[in-house]
This record gives sequence, structure tokens and C-alpha cells, in this order.
Amino acid sequence: MEKELEAKDIRGFIRRRKTGFLICFPLLFFIGIIISLSLPPIFKSVATIRIEDQQIPENFVQPTITDFAEEHIEKVSQNVLSRGRLLQILDRYHLYSELRKKKSPTELVNKIRQNIILETIEAEYKSKKSGKPTTVTVAFNLSFEGKNPETVHRVTDNLANLFLKEDLKRRTELVSVTTDFFTSELKRLQSKIARQEKKISVFKRKHLRELPSDKNANLGAIARLERAVQQADMRLRLLQEKKLLLNSQLSTVRPMASLMIGGKDVTDDPTQRLRGLRFELAKLQTIYSERHPDIKKLKKEIAKVEREIGSSEDSNSNIKLVAEEPDNPLYINLKTQIDSIEMEINAISEDQKVASAKMEVYLRRIENGPFAEKELNALTRNYQNLNRKYSEISNKLMTARVAEEIEGTQKGERFIITSPAYLPMKPTKPNRMAIILLSFLIAIGFSSVLSVFKESIDDTIKSSDQLKLLTDVPVLTPISFIVTKQEVRRKRLKRLGWALVLVLMIGAGLFFVDQYIMKIAEVWSILLERIKMIA
Repeated sequence: MEKELEAKDIRGFIRRRKTGFLICFPLLFFIGIIISLSLPPIFKSVATIRIEDQQIPENFVQPTITDFAEEHIEKVSQNVLSRGRLLQILDRYHLYSELRKKKSPTELVNKIRQNIILETIEAEYKSKKSGKPTTVTVAFNLSFEGKNPETVHRVTDNLANLFLKEDLKRRTELVSVTTDFFTSELKRLQSKIARQEKKISVFKRKHLRELPSDKNANLGAIARLERAVQQADMRLRLLQEKKLLLNSQLSTVRPMASLMIGGKDVTDDPTQRLRGLRFELAKLQTIYSERHPDIKKLKKEIAKVEREIGSSEDSNSNIKLVAEEPDNPLYINLKTQIDSIEMEINAISEDQKVASAKMEVYLRRIENGPFAEKELNALTRNYQNLNRKYSEISNKLMTARVAEEIEGTQKGERFIITSPAYLPMKPTKPNRMAIILLSFLIAIGFSSVLSVFKESIDDTIKSSDQLKLLTDVPVLTPISFIVTKQEVRRKRLKRLGWALVLVLMIGAGLFFVDQYIMKIAEVWSILLERIKMIA
């Protein structure tokens, strides 16, 4: 009985709401069909670009560009899809000509960017270092969508070539910048090394013989000087002893040699000596002429004695003794030896002073050695660090130059088009059959929901059972609704009016499309083409 009531309710619901459902469902479904047919076909062309690894093993030549594939693709993409490049593509292929008057250049650039799609292709492989599986980007698909298949193909092909050119340009510039940087750094280090070498040279000249390497030489020199001083001391003692002995001998010898006149020694009495000399002169003058050597010698001797006693032939003043030059050969010999010994003693003393001064210099050098060593070590460390850095930069420069040559010969990592852009034969969007099916489902769902909603808000009595529940009065029999001819006529007129309004709306829409959008004949041919595509 309960199922019979439910079946009756369902039949009543369908009977009451079928008109609204039959109006709403075809209208929505028709709108979906119109939308699916009115959407323009979008064609898509795809080019596949592979990331080719460096042909020379990295064990031999390290790559200069160490970006990850995704990072490198992104940087290249930023340059290729720059505003200037995209504006050039827009002008070259006359893209979006129907929108150029309505949209700004920025909006057109944004639109073409939306239609350019870049999808990376990844692959799994085992890492050589860790042995764990990892995912790397090995290629990427570059595609462009548009309404004209020929234009789409050319734009995609152009974009793919731009990616290759920009990749090569970026790699070449980066390698060139790296080479230039290392070259300038090498020159800067060369200048610093030269300055450091000059500092070390100046320091070594300033601290000559004070360096640690000279310590043994300084000690050896000091030892030699000490031995020389000791030998000089021994020589001085010998000379002093010899001098004392000679002085004792000298004290026993008269400076002047004995002078015998008339068998009498007059050497000790200058006056008597002078008189004797004059007497001897007078005696010789009687025998020899004035030019005789003995007379000349005697005159010289007289003059000498006269100078010693300060008297003349006519003077009777007091006799003044003056220093006299010794003429005793023995005295002169002893005096000469003593003088020679004194000269040697003075020379040895001077040599000792010089040796002592030299020892002071060598000792001062040894004392200054640790300070000089510390400063020299600091200068040497800086010099070694600069040389080590110079060697590192030199190796890097060589690697950069090899990498530059590799990039120039297309042997390094680069982009390669493995699948060129193709001419699309069928549109990829929209999926008209899916839109129609979705419209069908939406139309059913919306119409059903609308019918249920109208039924839920309808509070009228629809059956005798509902009346009985509301009034608690037994219902004898239901009386069917009697429709008069006038009501039938009114309902027909109402339907005719709605049909007329619909026709007028359709006619106005077609007129608007024909006048301002596209000719009806063209619209009809487009619809037929798109219906064929669906079929």
C-alpha cells in the first residue's frame, strides 16, 4: 500500500512538473550546444627540446655553467618570453589582429604568454655518487595555442629556435664573462705578487745578514773574530815584551856617535866639539879646496852643531842645548825597532777595535734575527698565499678557456630540438562532445532540481489523502478538474504568445549577429564545419 502511494506521488509529481521540466531542459541543453559550437577551434603545435649533455666527460673538463636544468630553462625562458621579444612575435605573425584596437600592448603580451606552454620532461636514474634514484629534467615541450594552425606552427617553430639561440648566447656570454673575470683576477694577482716580491726584496736589503739563514754565518764570523782577537792579544803580549827589552837596551846606548878630534872624544861637549870641528876645518882648508867632500861634510857638521848650541862665531852668549837627531847606528837601529813595534802594536789595537765593532754588529744581527724572522715569515706567507691563489686562478682560467672553446665548437651541454614543431591538423580545444555531454547532464540536473524546488514550495492540496489528513473529514470521492473551452483557448493563446516572443528574440539575435558580428551564412557554415568535427 505504501509503495502504491509512493508511485502515485511520483506520477503526480511528474504530471504537475513535466511542463517546466520540458521547457527548462531543452533550453539549457540547446544553450550548451550553441556554446560548444560557437567556441572557436584552438590549434596547438608542440616542439620537444632535449637537454644534450656535455660530450667531453666532466672528469676531463668541468662545465662552467652549473645551474640545474630547471633553473637554466627558467632563465632562458625569461629572456625568450620577455616583453620586447613577444611584441616582435606579435607584429611578425600578426597575432590577435581583432584585439589590437581593444587591448593594450601589455594585455596582448599577457595573452600570448598564456598561450605559450612549457612543460618539463623528467626521468629517473641512479645517482653516481649516492647510488639512490633521483629525478632529473632531460627535456621539455614547448607549445603554442591559437586559432590559425599555420600561424601556430610558425610561432612554435620560431619560439623553439629562439630557445636554442638564447641558450647558446647565454652559455657563451657566461663562459666569456668567467674567462674575463679570471683574466682580470690573474692580472690583479700578478700586480700584488710583484709588489709583495718588492717588499720582500726591500726587507732583505734592509735587514741584510739579520735573517735566520744568516745566523750560522754570523756565528761563524763571530768565532773567527774572537780567534783573531785572541791571536792579536798573544801578539800584543809578545810585542810588549820585545819593546821592553829593546827599551832596556836603548837606555844603555848614546844617541850620538863618538867624535874623536886630536885623539879626544868630544861628543859629549858641544862647545868643545864645535871648536874641534872648526879647527879641523881650518886644517883641511890648508890641504883641500872648498869643493872637497870632506870640507863640505865638515861645514855641514859645524852648521849643525851651531844650531844645536844656538851660537855663532862672534857670539859669547850662554850655550842652549836643543834636541838633537841621533846619529849612532846602534841607537838608530834600536829606536827603529821600537818604533816599528809601536806601529805594529797600534795597528793590532786598531784591528782589535775593528774586530770588536764587527762582533757588536754580528751580535746585534743575531739579536734582531727573531724579529726579522717574524716579519719575513709574515711577508713570505702572504707571498705564498698569493702564489697559491695565482695558481688556482690560473688553473680555473685554463678550464674556463677550454670550456669556452668547447662551447664554441658545440661540444658542451646545449638544447637540441628532437621533435620539431608540426602543423596541427585538428584542434585540441574545445572538446565539443564533452561540452555537449556536460550540457546534457547540467540541463537534466538543473531542470530536476528546479522541479523539486518548485514542488517543495508548493503548499496546495494535491490529493484526497492530503485533504483527509488536514481536515479529519472523510472524503467520499474526488471530482476531476473540468477544463472549459474558454480556458483551453486562453492556454493556447498564451502558448502562441510565448512562441511568438521566442521567435522574435531569436530573430533579433540573428539580426544582431548578422549586422555586428558575422554574417548568418558564415555562421551557418561554421556551425556545419564544427558539427562535422564532432561527428
